[in-house]
Amino acid sequence: MPGCRKIAWYPHYASAPPLWSRTRADDPILPTRGSFLSADFHGSSPEFGADETYVHIRLDGRLVRRLGAHGRLVTRATLGATSVNSVDRLPGSERFFAGGDQSIRGFDLDSLGPRNDEGLVVGGRYLLTGSFEYQHQVRGPWAAAVFVDGGNAFNQWGDSLEYGAGFGVRYRTPLGMMRLDIAWPLSGNGSDWRLHFAFGPEL
Repeated sequence: MPGCRKIAWYPHYASAPPLWSRTRADDPILPTRGSFLSADFHGSSPEFGADETYVHIRLDGRLVRRLGAHGRLVTRATLGATSVNSVDRLPGSERFFAGGDQSIRGFDLDSLGPRNDEGLVVGGRYLLTGSFEYQHQVRGPWAAAVFVDGGNAFNQWGDSLEYGAGFGVRYRTPLGMMRLDIAWPLSGNGSDWRLHFAFGPEL
């Protein structure tokens, strides 16, 4: 199938709540001004049953600002790093992957990152992603959006980044924003458009 990619599977266990988080918003459902910050820091060593000593840190941030009478700017960024002697001995659940509706749209979920000799995505020790999105209220709970995302997961700072862009529709519900996007990869490792769906609070 066009755009399909073989991906190595690693067990991604349900993530625990971040070590620290803070949300500030003028409205919990449709904020015109707000921010979200979270930080997670953990690690392990052979003394606790791990194959390798490692320290894992991840920082997430989101920002919403009004832009004009009917527009909003929604941005997000993620930075992750793992200190480990050998990434090959790092558990798959502790490696970083990129791609998907909460990462880089235009690419499949967890389809971006370092690959092994067979060409399968196995994840990396670093993560850097970011997104800029403009939403324009059309009528009532409906809005249109355009966006560009970028970043990657990698083992060396300075490795190439991937980019995606697209447009979508937004529908406000009492439980959060419903988001439907069509996105295309803008960089060399992508080959086809993707449909992304997400639901929930933006912050």
